[in-house]
Amino acid sequence: MKRPNPTGPAPRRRASALAGLLVAAAGCGGFYVEAEQPEACITQNAVEIPVTVQGVSGSFSQELSYDIGKWFPDLAGATASPDRIVRFLRLQVKVPAAQVGVYLDWLGTFDVTLLPAPGSALQEIAVLRYQKGPGRQLITELDVPSTVSGQNLAEYLQQGVVHFRFAGSGQGVLPAGAWVVNVGGCFYAKVRKGLGDVLR
Repeated sequence: MKRPNPTGPAPRRRASALAGLLVAAAGCGGFYVEAEQPEACITQNAVEIPVTVQGVSGSFSQELSYDIGKWFPDLAGATASPDRIVRFLRLQVKVPAAQVGVYLDWLGTFDVTLLPAPGSALQEIAVLRYQKGPGRQLITELDVPSTVSGQNLAEYLQQGVVHFRFAGSGQGVLPAGAWVVNVGGCFYAKVRKGLGDVLR
């Protein structure tokens, strides 16, 4: 399956902008540089997702990739540690602006699973689940929080890129042909480096 372009546009940043801070290391008299981004959202625009249709029901499964390392280079190839932190916060699903009169009402449920590198000893992690609530109609955007937002996922980065499986099903007015949708991943990132590493 062809992966969507993992780079996407520059992440949309909330709260404070990414900043480097020179901080005295408590209790040891040293210094380190710390950069923290509370929330950065990277969106894959107009992702084409094949939908398997059976009568009035449909299902889909698509791999999504987000290049966190492009925006936070020090996280590329990082292992999970107090000095390298990546957290998955939420998934945003939105009908593209050009698709007037198209809705997400048909989506009944979907799951997002974090994928390890091929051959890795790491296990897949279910990071969120969406279940449509009763009576919801004319839905054009979904913002679904992660169920593992407190977990450090840095060791799942593959050369700075994180991979997810986005799979679900529904029924009703199904997409005609491929389902075209914007899918954004929102992340927390933090890097701390010793001053000596920075000056090298």
